[in-house]
Amino acid sequence: MNIYTDAIKAELKQLADYDKISEIKNEGLNSTYLPYLEMSEKLVSEITKYWNGKGIFDTRCNRNYVQDVILKYCQNRAEYKRKFNIKDTEDIKDEEI
Repeated sequence: MNIYTDAIKAELKQLADYDKISEIKNEGLNSTYLPYLEMSEKLVSEITKYWNGKGIFDTRCNRNYVQDVILKYCQNRAEYKRKFNIKDTEDIKDEEI
């Protein structure tokens, strides 16, 4: 994964509330170009495993759901970071990522 994608992963792991994740998921897509995002299987599976492990969902979230959240989060990243008080990667200890 590249630096941008690692940052996205660390930021999404700060979302531990179903309502916040659901709000992002229900947001419409826009035309924002995301050239640095590597939507890899590794990224999707790590976020899926993390959220399922935290018990955020009543049932297990699936790959397609997580992909949608990642894409929509990245399209409005600055807004969500501000709204949900998500820390920058530099402000998070390595063991928390």
